[in-house]
Amino acid sequence: MSSRTEHGSRWTLYYDGACGFCSGGRRWLSRLDFFNRIEWTPYQTLSEPPGGLSWEDLDRYAYMDTGRGPLRKGFYAMRLLTLKLPLLLPLAPLMWFPGVNLAGEAVYGWFARNRYRISGCPHPHPNLPPHAGEGASLSPFRGRVREGVNRTQASLRSTDEGGRV
Repeated sequence: MSSRTEHGSRWTLYYDGACGFCSGGRRWLSRLDFFNRIEWTPYQTLSEPPGGLSWEDLDRYAYMDTGRGPLRKGFYAMRLLTLKLPLLLPLAPLMWFPGVNLAGEAVYGWFARNRYRISGCPHPHPNLPPHAGEGASLSPFRGRVREGVNRTQASLRSTDEGGRV
């Protein structure tokens, strides 16, 4: 079985674990994941980017890996959540209505570009402009943040083991 399908019917959402806005959204959405259908993975915990992506791709957008077909980015990743999280299912017809993707891409893009400003967190790699072009290296950032993200994940797991809030 390939590494992309090792979680069976679980999908994996790769997100920016250093972003307060992204991590807060993940905490909120994971509470709606009653059946544990999504694996929430900060990209900083990965040893290499998945599915032919670069670190810069992962810094720009969240990506959903369904185990089949290409990874879906940004708005399209969020739209897929409406199919996996029962309380979001009523939003699915709206999110999948023809043309909504045009507005969805624009809104997602704005939030992605401004997420550090929105969350009040400093940009974790200040030497790089937001969404630096190809060739920019985020690897020093990943190394410094990985330990903090792992501590946060361990804390969340211990909270989950004690009962979901």
